[in-house]
Formats: sequence, structure tokens, C-alpha cells
Amino acid sequence: MNTCSIVGTVKKAKMDTTKTGKPCAKVRVEVSRAWQDKVFTTRFDVVVYGQDATTAGALSEGTLVWASGEVGAYANEYQGKTYANLQLTGRIGTISKPDFNKVRQEAENSQQSLPMPRSTAPATSAEPPIEDLDVPF
Repeated sequence: MNTCSIVGTVKKAKMDTTKTGKPCAKVRVEVSRAWQDKVFTTRFDVVVYGQDATTAGALSEGTLVWASGEVGAYANEYQGKTYANLQLTGRIGTISKPDFNKVRQEAENSQQSLPMPRSTAPATSAEPPIEDLDVPF
């Protein structure tokens, strides 16, 4: 099975049609991760067919999205250099960013306590320590 799921931001989106006239969209999604003082970015070309293509082709730059589908690789040449590209063929959708200040305010208004950080949570004696468990391996 060849399935990949990513979360990233839209760099560009373009609506197109296949040779048979069916809707097709191509969305470039950037996935970034930080390591020490550097940021590494991987770009995926997400291809969406059918009814979802119209929505995908209308996505604007900077939108936070998820994408899932079959991943493939291809090479192309640009200005005398060869580039390797990743293409994901499947589905794409938007992710809304939560407003944490609003979540906190709603919790305070409903008089619910926010989750306590694990380090300050009171110890419970309901479960035996891990050393006391009889693990077969």
C-alpha cells in the first residue's frame, strides 16, 4: 500500500481539466520542520480529481491544509537543472486554526478548569508502578 498524509500550507493552486474534460486541480503544498537553527521545507504537488477539484483549485496561498493519497516521484528540468518532485494524488481539505484565547475564555466562563500539566498533576495510586507489572518479554 502506498499512502501518504501531510499537513502544510498552500503555496499555489491551479484549476485544470483532464484530456476527457473532467475537473482536475494541482495544489503545491509546503511542509516545513525546524531542526536546531534551520528550517527544512518539502514541497508536494497535490493532484485532486472530480468534484473536490473545484474546491482545491480555489485554495489561496497560505491556507493550512491536509492532504492524503498515493505518493509518487518524478523529475523535471528547469533552466538546465534537474529537480526531483513529489506528487500526491488523492484528497485535500482545509484546517482551521483554533483561537486559544477564545478556548481559554470559554473554559473560564463555564467554570471548568483547564487540564493540569502532567508535572503538576496529583499522583494517583490507582495503577501499580511499571516495575510491578508481570511483562512476558
